[in-house]
Amino acid sequence: MKLGIFIDLDPVFIKKIKIWKNLVFKKFGRQTYIDHPEHITLLTIDIKKSKAKNLNKKTINFLLQKNIQILSNSKKIFYDDPLTKGDTFVYKINKNYKLNKLQLDLLDNLSEYRGITKSKIKNHQLKNNYIKYGYFFVGKSWIPHATIASIKFKDNKKVTKFKKIFFDNKETFKFDLKSISFWNISSNKHKKLFTIKLNEKS
Repeated sequence: MKLGIFIDLDPVFIKKIKIWKNLVFKKFGRQTYIDHPEHITLLTIDIKKSKAKNLNKKTINFLLQKNIQILSNSKKIFYDDPLTKGDTFVYKINKNYKLNKLQLDLLDNLSEYRGITKSKIKNHQLKNNYIKYGYFFVGKSWIPHATIASIKFKDNKKVTKFKKIFFDNKETFKFDLKSISFWNISSNKHKKLFTIKLNEKS
């Protein structure tokens, strides 16, 4: 089972991402990630089948850190995304100590549930992260972001024009982290398992 733990976004941010998703669909048709729920990924890990049934709110036996602020004031494109073979358009999320610590706390807390699968990744740092945590993007390797879509389209002029619109539209989003949600990820399908609210005891 592939487990995803996501930061839930505030309604204003969600609405804006949906506007961009709709624009992508209108200009380029259905693209990768366009149907995914709006979120910021904290981590995705493989969970042992024998342990998956025990996964619930009690799994997290600590309080979420107080006053974690989420700030996005820039956009980014992951060019030639190895997972999609397209250009992935995202809102970049500013990292801070509390956000990094939340990710590490969750990974440590879930270590007994983790099931390691083989990976062909060659990058030394990413490989070490995967062996240690079960997730490639930890610490310095993690670029928190909220994804809009990954565009793979043959009309380069049309894509170039869209990129200009994307970056010319300056936006800032700031909100406090209020909840994180746990999802069962199967291929392109996401099923929410449960949500934990900020400072909610297990």
